[in-house]
Amino acid sequence: MKDEHNEVDTWPHVRIEIRDAHYSGWWRNENEWPIKRTVHKPLFLDAATASVTEQPVPGEATASYDATATEITATFSYTFAEDTEITGYAR
Repeated sequence: MKDEHNEVDTWPHVRIEIRDAHYSGWWRNENEWPIKRTVHKPLFLDAATASVTEQPVPGEATASYDATATEITATFSYTFAEDTEITGYAR
């Protein structure tokens, strides 16, 4: 900034927080965003089985919930075959 060198020059380009759980995690430095070694894997919601699949769902189904309820009532499950890190924007 203003052609003045300071400690900011040594900061990593990107710093991300890796979470194990809601309040459990650590920081990791990266060189770019998005991360170049990212592997995109399309996944599909299957409302009929309340699951997530790797193949497009063949038919139509619906899942609904009451947005004013205090409990979440529409959930989907997926188990990764190997350790997986999901990195991206929190929404």
